[in-house]
Amino acid sequence: MNAISRIHRSAEIHHPAEVDPTASIGAGVLIGRNVRIGAGARIGRGSLVDEGAIIGRETWLAGVVLVEPWAIVDHRVCLGSDTWVARQAVVLSGAVIGAHSIVRARAIIGFGIELPEGTIIESGVQLFDPVPERRAEDSVFVEMKALEVA
Repeated sequence: MNAISRIHRSAEIHHPAEVDPTASIGAGVLIGRNVRIGAGARIGRGSLVDEGAIIGRETWLAGVVLVEPWAIVDHRVCLGSDTWVARQAVVLSGAVIGAHSIVRARAIIGFGIELPEGTIIESGVQLFDPVPERRAEDSVFVEMKALEVA
C-alpha cells in the first residue's frame, strides 16, 4: 500500500472520481467514474464502488462489497463482507449491515439501523428507526444541500 495516498497499487480508480486523501483503498478495489469517497473511509479488498456512488466519511466497506451506480452509503456506515448495495439504494449514517447481505434497488436503510448477517432488503423498502432522537444533522444529504445553497 502506498503510505502517502493510502491507495493500494492494484486498485483502479476511474476519473473523474473524488477520493479524499485520508481514505484507504484496498487491493483489487475498483472505483467507478463520478464516485465520491469521504474522509477516513475504508474500502476493503476486492470491492467495487460503481459510477456515481457516494461513500461518506469514516465509512467501512469490508472485503468484496458491491456498491452499484448512484447508491449512497452515508457517514460512519459499516458494510460487512460480501454485501451488495444495489442501484440508487440509500444507507444512512450510522447503519451497520452484516456480511452476506443485500440491499436492493431504491431501498432506504435509516439512521443507525443494524441488520444481521444475511439480511435481504427488497427493492423500495424503507426501514427507519422509530426512535425520534435519531437525527440527520451529520449526513451526506445535509452536505449536498449546503453545496446547492452556496
